[in-house]
Amino acid sequence: MIDVILWDIDGTLLDFPASERHALQQCFADFGLGPCPEDRVARYSVLNLSYWKRLERGEITKPQLLTQRFQEFFQSEGITPPDYAAFNAAYQYQLGETILFLDNGYDLVKEMKDRGLRRSHPLLLVQPRRRGKTPGAGHPLYHLSPVSAAGHHRNEPGMVKSGEPLVS
Repeated sequence: MIDVILWDIDGTLLDFPASERHALQQCFADFGLGPCPEDRVARYSVLNLSYWKRLERGEITKPQLLTQRFQEFFQSEGITPPDYAAFNAAYQYQLGETILFLDNGYDLVKEMKDRGLRRSHPLLLVQPRRRGKTPGAGHPLYHLSPVSAAGHHRNEPGMVKSGEPLVS
């Protein structure tokens, strides 16, 4: 019997790069920072990933990650820096507003819901709730619980060990 399914939805069910691109480009527009072409988004993505890896290794805290990634990014791009905390808040908001499923992601989650998987079941998404909200009751993701509900963070050191089977 499976007790828990631990599932990182970014890159499996959701198209995080597309959400990231949309969020970054929308924030550039909202903050009046000029264009944010694909090559700039790509540079941000690489930098952002490096900060998440530093968090996983315990080198920085999450609050440091959230502002320092933008501080380094804007400096490297030669952009007059906005309020980093305000930019991060807007970016997080835009990420939460942009749920873009990969090819069969929506259908898979909907099928799991239709088969009776509900919030009371121990299925944990390795995806923090954005803006303190979960999708509304009619949304297929509603019945899933974020791993943070179990008191953990997806980038917590040792949360998932590479090569370790999830089901034995």
